[in-house]
Amino acid sequence: MRTTPTTPPAAEPVAARPDAGRAAVELRPAEALWLAGTAAIMAVCWASLLTAHLGVLSVGSVLGVATGMAALLAVPAWFAARRTRRPVRLAGPWVEVGALAVAAGLLALLYLPGFPYGVADKDPGGYVQHGFWIARSGDVRIHDEVLARLPDTPLYGPGARFPGLWVHDAAKAEVIPQFYHLYPATLGFLGRLSGQTAMMDLNALLAIVSALGVYLLGRRLAGTVAGTVAAAVLSLNMIQVWQAKYPTTEISAQLWFVVVLLGIAVAVDTRWWAAAALAGAALGVAWLDRPDTLVPVLLALGALAAAAVLGRWGRLHTAFAAGLAVVTPHALYQAFGPAAPYTRVTTGATLAKLCLVAVVLVAGAAVGRVLWRGPLGRRVERALGLVTGRRQVALKALLPLALALLAVLAWFRTGLFGFAYLHVGGRAVRSFDDENLRRLGWFVTIPGIVAGLAGFAVVALRRWRAATWIAVGPSVLLLALFVEEARVSTRLMWWTRRYVPVGLLAFALLIGIACAAAFAWRGRGQALAKLAAVAVAGVVTVTGLVQDLPLARHREFDGSFAASARIAGAAGGRQGVFVWGPRRNYYDSMPLFAAPVWLQRGQLSVILPPDGTMADLARVQRAFPHQPVFLVTGALGVPPSLRGAGLRKVDGFGLTMPFWQESNVTRPSRNVGVRALVEVWAVPPA
Repeated sequence: MRTTPTTPPAAEPVAARPDAGRAAVELRPAEALWLAGTAAIMAVCWASLLTAHLGVLSVGSVLGVATGMAALLAVPAWFAARRTRRPVRLAGPWVEVGALAVAAGLLALLYLPGFPYGVADKDPGGYVQHGFWIARSGDVRIHDEVLARLPDTPLYGPGARFPGLWVHDAAKAEVIPQFYHLYPATLGFLGRLSGQTAMMDLNALLAIVSALGVYLLGRRLAGTVAGTVAAAVLSLNMIQVWQAKYPTTEISAQLWFVVVLLGIAVAVDTRWWAAAALAGAALGVAWLDRPDTLVPVLLALGALAAAAVLGRWGRLHTAFAAGLAVVTPHALYQAFGPAAPYTRVTTGATLAKLCLVAVVLVAGAAVGRVLWRGPLGRRVERALGLVTGRRQVALKALLPLALALLAVLAWFRTGLFGFAYLHVGGRAVRSFDDENLRRLGWFVTIPGIVAGLAGFAVVALRRWRAATWIAVGPSVLLLALFVEEARVSTRLMWWTRRYVPVGLLAFALLIGIACAAAFAWRGRGQALAKLAAVAVAGVVTVTGLVQDLPLARHREFDGSFAASARIAGAAGGRQGVFVWGPRRNYYDSMPLFAAPVWLQRGQLSVILPPDGTMADLARVQRAFPHQPVFLVTGALGVPPSLRGAGLRKVDGFGLTMPFWQESNVTRPSRNVGVRALVEVWAVPPA
């Protein structure tokens, strides 16, 4: 029985040709445009963060710095092309560009508009409020006038003025939100450039670009079928569509990882160092975006150390390392400077630990290189040379077999090992980690999981390519780690965000590779193999599309921006002080609107003590003698201790905002809504 390679000739490495070192760098027009466009996006995002950390963010400063950043890569690449006579040449159909443009338009219909997330209940609200502050002030740091004049003002929680807004320096009245600041800084730039709509639609744009990049990546790895299926599986998945509308960092992190993988694939195939440098810089920018990107960074450093030990270090390794090194100082500053508490809480990393890891890697690479060049290395190489034919196939087969075994154990984990628990507030609660793969199956489907395992088997058993393993290996490893322990809230759709940066990416690529292998099969049962591939791709994509349809019409927290504007409007164009009464539950007027009234609308927000009295309000009036003071109450109404205190109601309204179902045991599938009641009372002069 004869078979043909699953990788079509168009996707074979250019470096395999004898003249690859002298030939022009050949890119498909769609690849060239995508790489150039994402490089520009990445430069704008990084420049937004850099200028915001310096406190000088503006449209001019961001675009100026971004232009300089792009020149750091473009100018050396241009001079190198002139010197080596290896220009970048576009080779391929331009019709592909048109097809991708049409696909982008269709995805825009599904992804836009982004959710109008104007409340401050969870992480998205924190990003959005911080973005509004940066748009207004140009600075990551928030000066808190309330904290300056009322140093002992009540806090929402230990060290937190409001959800996610941590007091960084009480003496300076400085507040810095808990998250990494690349995404809110980009929101701030868009706010200055275009306004609120552009801010809320950012993730939809990034998700579209990411889906197009997955097509290009899959195509380069295994052909057009792989790219098309991978892009369809990713872009239509309900998790992806939700995050494309949701203002958090998962989609942006996914895009940076696609840049890393496609940049490396292009560099390996064409020997073009500029693509490797772009990939390294993208990994650094991903670290600026999310703290858990430290794990892929460490994996990359380990791979570079291994290349040095084996004597495989070359120009592409140097370029990748240089790109990462350019961004690393800024990443270290953010991780262990403004965002140090968040880094410590989320990763447990410290600067001392990272320095120790760096020393170990350098020393290990030096010692390992000496050993590899000695008798030990020669013995290992001779032993590996004996592994050929059936032995080699048997050893390769161990990888997909091991992954399949892990998948079976994860699927039946509850029955085999019982429920998984975590400790919260001194008590044990279900983490649902024992159900991780089953719950993921609700979105990627069981046929999708099986096809992903088959795709991994194809990668492992066929002739190994560095680009393919670099694209698949780390993604599968991180996916397996998150399936073992998600380390995130158990609430759906919140839990699903853990898999967006790399988990969905791994499934999409592997399913695409499996379908491409089925279409390339030339043995017995060709028609059956193609039919199975079409069926699997159809089940996965149609399931995603059916789950997406309600989301296309859903607008999470619609009406929240108008609500915060209406509350702030009570001050009549002046800067007022809004004192927030007690809350009944998590979705009451405080905390939903307290931070937005402050950071979006430029007012001041104070939390009323649990047993607040008129004396507390008078104290606020004394601290702000020339500003109107208001009490804002929610579902509980005016506290009994303040009834009869002469408060005058100036506004009151109720609103029901769209809110997607949350559940631990079933797939969220509908809008359940959340209702808030707001009353604004003018406080009489003391």
